[in-house]
Amino acid sequence: MGNATSWTLAALASVLLAGAALGGGFAKNAPWKGQPDAAAIDAAMNAAQFDRREHETSWLGVELLQYPGDLVTYQRLINEVKPDLVIETGTLHGGLALFLATVLQAMGADGQVITIDIDGSNWRKTMAEHSFPTALTRRIDFIEGDSAGRETWLQIAPRAKDKKVLVILDALHSRSHVLRELNLYSQLIPVGSYIVVNDTHLDGTQWVKSGRGPMSAVREWIASHPEFEIANDQQPYLTSAIHSGILRRIR
Repeated sequence: MGNATSWTLAALASVLLAGAALGGGFAKNAPWKGQPDAAAIDAAMNAAQFDRREHETSWLGVELLQYPGDLVTYQRLINEVKPDLVIETGTLHGGLALFLATVLQAMGADGQVITIDIDGSNWRKTMAEHSFPTALTRRIDFIEGDSAGRETWLQIAPRAKDKKVLVILDALHSRSHVLRELNLYSQLIPVGSYIVVNDTHLDGTQWVKSGRGPMSAVREWIASHPEFEIANDQQPYLTSAIHSGILRRIR
């Protein structure tokens, strides 16, 4: 498959028209705006999000709501960092936690997954209705609570001490909550590892109408944290929920 610049004008125009017909769309300051291939990304994102709904995915029969390309990105980051601990905020049904554990198991590593959600009912339902190998589920620890709350943090911090940690933030998508998560979990990230902010594409859409969501939190937070950089080199796909949301610790 070629990159965005290899799209034919006819194909690009048809996707743009399809997105416009849907009545959906992304904010004028979406994270990919200003890039040389912004028009192609905008077209692909409109078609994927509003028409094809390519984020409606599953893993081992469990809903995970992630773009396929982002799953490839997650496994690449895990393979690069080789974390002792992957922390996910926003478990929902648990599909992504199971995917992350699968990647760690395939690597033959001892890495663990901690997944956090304020409502544990969906996770408990998943575990009651499915049968997974013990070797997989033993890698996953579910914590019920506010991912940015003090009680949750007091459980997480000791377990992450002196470990190589990678974090994926996918809980409440308000700017204030994401900022609280960034301020907490960034403390756990060693140089060379990442904290990923999910759903940066939703600012200004029907899901985060005010525009004050994950992307606005990233822009505000990164401006005062020079020890991190936005690792756009790690996000090569047109359709993605993590445009400009992969933050790498550089010092």
